[in-house]
Amino acid sequence: MRPGRLARALAVLYATVDAGVIIAPAVAVRATGARVGIEGEYDADLLVASTIIGVVHGVIAFRRLVDEERAAERAIDVWLASIDALVVLAFSSTFLITAVLLGFTDVHALLAQRGAPVVLLWAGVAVVAVVLAELTGHWVYRWLEPTHPVHPHHVVGDEGETEAGDAGTSEPTLAGGADLTAAPPVVSSPPRPPA
Repeated sequence: MRPGRLARALAVLYATVDAGVIIAPAVAVRATGARVGIEGEYDADLLVASTIIGVVHGVIAFRRLVDEERAAERAIDVWLASIDALVVLAFSSTFLITAVLLGFTDVHALLAQRGAPVVLLWAGVAVVAVVLAELTGHWVYRWLEPTHPVHPHHVVGDEGETEAGDAGTSEPTLAGGADLTAAPPVVSSPPRPPA
């Protein structure tokens, strides 16, 4: 089933929120530092790294939504899986960095003294959050839709899309959806009355 315009618009909105969730912690760090008058050495780097990861994951999330909506029997299953993924992303992107900075202070200080920039730690935590969110989205979708696997697609222009591996192998159908390659139905005539 090909997603309609409303489904695509909602997928774009979801991808935007998804990217925003990844970028928000870096924006908060930069805004807090500017408000207090302390600008960190890596504030701009954190924002750039978060923006790159956020935009890339936003595109991935959009494609996942479109592919799942094409394969799913019920659209609500797709959105339940996607919202679960977004919740995991939001919690992971904020709490993982806090846990790493508070729980591994000595290790982080040792790495910083050896010249490892904090942006690497920040980006690594963001990537882990993205992976956890994607795994959650896939697992929940597969749990809700076990008989409708997702197949990636290729865009074939503005009018339609075909699934990868199925391009050029679609069966011809009539306007009503009847399969032209199927055998014609056997019609039996009623028995003739005896003469």
